[in-house]
Amino acid sequence: MTAYSLSEISELQAFYRKTLLEDVIPFWMKHGVDRVHGGFITSLDRDGAILDTDKSVWFQGRGVGMRSSAASFTSGTCTVSRCRNTGRI
Repeated sequence: MTAYSLSEISELQAFYRKTLLEDVIPFWMKHGVDRVHGGFITSLDRDGAILDTDKSVWFQGRGVGMRSSAASFTSGTCTVSRCRNTGRI
């Protein structure tokens, strides 16, 4: 296993935080919410196009949990109700 220095750990934390807040969460908030039938779409391509309309129960729970964590992580700026209304964080 590779041991990381404190500065490398800080760099990795900053990278993953930026990626999560600027890429991952906005993508799923924009493309991953089923505004017609409710719930979360589970199969998207890189552009956000729907690949499959089947929804697993597991992913629906995971979607709620992820958005709850995101709301906590972003001081409440990323919420399910805001997502439902705007599709944006």
